[in-house]
Amino acid sequence: MAIEVKRMQRFTTAKFILGLIVFVGWVVVAIAVIVFFLPFFEVALWIKILGLVGGSLYGLTTVAVGQMGLAQIATAENTKRMIELLERSQRGINAQSPAVARNGPKIEPMLTKPN
Repeated sequence: MAIEVKRMQRFTTAKFILGLIVFVGWVVVAIAVIVFFLPFFEVALWIKILGLVGGSLYGLTTVAVGQMGLAQIATAENTKRMIELLERSQRGINAQSPAVARNGPKIEPMLTKPN
């Protein structure tokens, strides 16, 4: 029983958009911190704290969503690699499949394409 490995997408557009989402999340956090310390707004301290906490939580949630998307793409890429290794071991190309798995490229969630 042979497993057919189809050509996998590179997800470059998705990685770009998710990277942009992560960047925007950090910008929102930075803006919340900056606005908190600006003396231009004459409001009560508790309102400034509420704005800081709310803006920071929103920004960090946005960062987390982007990172979860990148992790999902990394899972798909690692699954592809596992299928390739399984197919090689079933064909008997390499008798030492654990050694191939240890020495193969490690794919981690990142914004650039894996090696």
